[in-house]
Amino acid sequence: MNKEDSIPNPSRRTYGTQNKLSSNHHQDSYTAVVFARCSIFIGRISSAKVILWERIKHVPAEEEIKKLSNCIMRQSLNWNCKGKRKRGIPKKTLRRKLKTDVKRMNSNWNELERIVEDRVE
Repeated sequence: MNKEDSIPNPSRRTYGTQNKLSSNHHQDSYTAVVFARCSIFIGRISSAKVILWERIKHVPAEEEIKKLSNCIMRQSLNWNCKGKRKRGIPKKTLRRKLKTDVKRMNSNWNELERIVEDRVE
């Protein structure tokens, strides 16, 4: 057995040993990743997570599912069908049905519009 074989090679990665990082840059990024993982387990949003979200261009869920201002849900309460009714179409429009339902619930039209706005925004 040679003397060279018995001396461990520092560049070789061996099982169970810690590998030292080469520079401060790698150490800082490694620390940021560890800090981000720990903050996820704790359940709070840390500055490391915010930086990570900015890097990957993450969009928060509130903004992602927000409806547009010209969405059909916003227009549905104010829409009223005009013109001649075709054969087979009921006389009562959606607005008239909603008005009767609102009267039955003992609320008014403005309150109903406010509820819809809250759901859409």
